Amino acid sequence: MPSSCLEERLTNTLIKNRIYRFLFILYTGIFDIKNLIIKREIRKWSKNKNPKTTKIFDIGFGFGQQLQYIYNIIPDANIFGIDLSERAVACVNSHFNFKKYPKIYCKQEDITTFEGNETFDLAVAVNLLNYVESDDKAIKNIYDALKPKGTLLLVNHYSQKESNDIKKSFDDIHLLPIVRNGYTMPTLRDKLKEAGFSTVKCRYIYGNTGFWAWKLAIGLPSKWLKNSNLFLLVFPFYILFLSPLIFFLNFYDMQIGHTAGHSIFLKAEK
Repeated sequence: MPSSCLEERLTNTLIKNRIYRFLFILYTGIFDIKNLIIKREIRKWSKNKNPKTTKIFDIGFGFGQQLQYIYNIIPDANIFGIDLSERAVACVNSHFNFKKYPKIYCKQEDITTFEGNETFDLAVAVNLLNYVESDDKAIKNIYDALKPKGTLLLVNHYSQKESNDIKKSFDDIHLLPIVRNGYTMPTLRDKLKEAGFSTVKCRYIYGNTGFWAWKLAIGLPSKWLKNSNLFLLVFPFYILFLSPLIFFLNFYDMQIGHTAGHSIFLKAEK
C-alpha cells in the first residue's frame, strides 16, 4: 500500500487519547478491506469453537486493531499478542488493562526467538513480515506455536521485487526498520509450505476496486489532514457522502478474484 496512511497522521493522538483510538479502530474496521477480511475470517473460523478454551496469537499487533476485533468477535477467548515496538506494547497494554480485559495479554517480544510449543488455535499476522529480517524463522516459529490443525491468517504487501533487491527504510509509525516491501504470491505461499503448513489458500486483495476504496477512505483523507487540520471540519460530510461508494467497492473487491493486487491474504492450516 502507499506509504502515506491514516496511522502516520494520528500516531501520537492515538497513543494519548482513548476516544481517538476507539474512533480510529472503528473507522479502519469499517472501511479498510484487510480488516474487513480478517474479521470475516475470524467469524468463520470461530464457529463451532469453544471460546473459553480457545487461544489466539496476534503477532505484530501495532495499534491493536486485530486484538480489538478478536475480542469483539470472541470475548471469552484467551488472546496473546507480541510486538517489537515498546511504544506499541505500552499503548496497547494501557488500553487493554487487566481489570477490563483479563484475557488479553501483550508483551514486547521478537517472533524470530519466540517459542510457542503448540499453544495456539489461531494466529493472526498483518504486515508482520515487512519488519522481520529472518522471515523463514518467523514463519517457522508461528507454525510451531500453533496446535495441530491450527490456523494462520496472514496479510502482507505484494511486491514484484525480491526482498533483497530493496534498500532498507524506517517506519516512522512504529519506529521499526522495514526490511522488505512485500512478496510475490508464489514466494510467500512456498515459504508457508516449507515451514510445514499442509494447506495454504491465498488471494490478492486491494485490487482496482479495493485500492480505490482505500484511496477514498484513507489515502486522500490522510493526505488532506496532513496538509491542514481544517479538513476535520468537512471530513464527516465527506465520508458520509462517499460511504455508499466505498462500501460497494470494498464489497466487490472481497467477492471477486484478482489476478493482481496491492496485498496478499493467506489462510494456512497446520
